[in-house]
Amino acid sequence: METINKITISVVSHGNMNEIKKLLDSISKSKNINVIHKVILTLNIPEIITIKKINYKFKIIIIKNKTINSFSKNHNNAFKKCSTKKYLVINPDIVIPNKFDWKKIVNKINSDNVLISPNIIERNKIIKPRKFPTLLSYIFFSKNYSNKKVDWISGCFMLFDSNFYKIINGFDELFFLYMEDVDICKRIKNHRKNIIIDNQTIFHNSKRRSLKNFKHFYFHITSIIKYFIKHKY
Repeated sequence: METINKITISVVSHGNMNEIKKLLDSISKSKNINVIHKVILTLNIPEIITIKKINYKFKIIIIKNKTINSFSKNHNNAFKKCSTKKYLVINPDIVIPNKFDWKKIVNKINSDNVLISPNIIERNKIIKPRKFPTLLSYIFFSKNYSNKKVDWISGCFMLFDSNFYKIINGFDELFFLYMEDVDICKRIKNHRKNIIIDNQTIFHNSKRRSLKNFKHFYFHITSIIKYFIKHKY
């Protein structure tokens, strides 16, 4: 089968089955879902599968982890099952509007524009494009937004050119959780490739766990340190 304009979607559940059902249902109601070849659902912890594959027009492949893996490793493992030219990493807590057009966003990916995201709405606000973080921006809690240049986009929705994802070896598994999205965007920019924002919109029900949970806060801080050491700031 020709898969040039098809998408493989990777989503990871860590007890998020209810959210994933809402995500898949919202995808099913959006436009041109025929470009979606399959969804790879990784269960990072044991849980009851309540999703009925028969309810969806796209294939659903389920991976059951024997041990808990990182964000990076889970999506890299899922990529091994990707046979399409486009690869989408998406969070369970995303909702796709009915008017969202998959064909439109897929057609914007090419050999130069290797990563794309739609506009993301969190807490009723559109997340603006961001510049790469600096030590000062973290010290002073600055989001470092940009009205023009897109340095990096959120890992909640990252649509890649699959060939380029393979060239840069996917996400760096040095990062267990957090900063892997910033790191992969940094490597894309180092290859002089483009990251772009589509004018379509999705909704992200962000939990911001690193502000509420000590373990997530620890992962976030250690990932920040790893990022700055790796990229020699």
